[in-house]
Amino acid sequence: MRVMNGMVLLCLVISGCASNITTVPSRDIKAFTDNADNCIHMSGEWDSNLPKERQVEIEKSVDNYCGKAKEQKEKLKIKYENDPAVENILNRYDFS
Repeated sequence: MRVMNGMVLLCLVISGCASNITTVPSRDIKAFTDNADNCIHMSGEWDSNLPKERQVEIEKSVDNYCGKAKEQKEKLKIKYENDPAVENILNRYDFS
């Protein structure tokens, strides 16, 4: 009985580890989502009532993050064209 309990526990641990491995995004996907999220965030920061200096800072950040995210998205769409999980992530973001 102890052996059986040990086997069940081992299977649970292994299956838990395996599921974590498959859900961790690759570095290129993580870099894309970071840039895309920062693009969205910085776009929401812009306000015509802000001092001109701050508006310029925000515009530069938006250009930087959104530009990188757009470029990354196009490359990732090609690289992961047969991966529905990645396609789902990419489709969450629209930069048009």
